[in-house]
Amino acid sequence: MRDAALNLALSHSFAGQLANPRQMTPYTYCDSPVVCADDPEFKSGPQVGAMLPEARIGDGYLTGKPGAGFSVLVFDKRLANDLDIAGVAVILIDAESEVAQQFGARQSSAYLVRPDLHIAARLFDATPATIQHALRFAAGEVLP
Repeated sequence: MRDAALNLALSHSFAGQLANPRQMTPYTYCDSPVVCADDPEFKSGPQVGAMLPEARIGDGYLTGKPGAGFSVLVFDKRLANDLDIAGVAVILIDAESEVAQQFGARQSSAYLVRPDLHIAARLFDATPATIQHALRFAAGEVLP
């Protein structure tokens, strides 16, 4: 429906109102059995199951950084270097940046992002082991 409205808006100005982005919200998977329970330490930021929000990062945008599979947003260079998970893109974000503030993250935090850009887990005090466990859970390999 959205694509049809956008295509129609290219040649008919009235159709632009049908494709109002403020009226189009992505589906949230907060009740999905393959998203981890939300970490209660987070006081702000996008919750598990939500779509990865857009944010300016470096010379591009956050939603353009993930790979074709799962991705992990980390806010600590050491944690990024310690992660060695085949097929998972590691995206390092400065812990002092506006993006980190938008995500309610601190240096030890991490977000696991699914291939469809929905957040599968967020860990306030992440370690390579907790990130690996969240990935296995989101892939349906283990129980919480």
